Amino acid sequence: MEAGYAVVVAGRNGEHLREAAGKLGPAAQWRRADVGCRTDVENAFADFDCIDVLVNAAGFVRPVSLSTPIGEAEENWDAVVDANLKGSFLAAMIASPRLAAPGGRVISISSPGFIANTGFTGAWPDDRVSEIVAQTPLGRAGTPADIAGTVLWLASEAGSFLTGAIIPVNGGWRIGG
Repeated sequence: MEAGYAVVVAGRNGEHLREAAGKLGPAAQWRRADVGCRTDVENAFADFDCIDVLVNAAGFVRPVSLSTPIGEAEENWDAVVDANLKGSFLAAMIASPRLAAPGGRVISISSPGFIANTGFTGAWPDDRVSEIVAQTPLGRAGTPADIAGTVLWLASEAGSFLTGAIIPVNGGWRIGG
């Protein structure tokens, strides 16, 4: 919002969406959509003729191991693939005819590094967090602001000539000792 974009957040949980949009300010909007369902994504984009930036950031994990009953394992696998992979595919495909030309951007976020205190990592035990931080050359966990800063740069004129790149926003975690 600070960069002047009209922001629309989409997801499955209306309560979380309202809260997120509220934090972004009065101009933010939200759409309820399961990103793994094509009609939900089509409906979420239906009101928009022009999209400057699409940020794919949906994702979660569900446990699967060799001891997980096959029906549960398949259900968990399908749910993760639908949200984490198919959702980005559908959003990009459905948004692409609406992307500003020239200059429309698709930014897809996967697992760039350890980002503390999120819905995904907030319940992790302190010893696990400490171990990750100890392996991170910058000596701290990432924050949502670290990801937001990268997205803002990619969406800005300064990042406009970058395409097809993987940017590890991880404080060096994967190269740390």
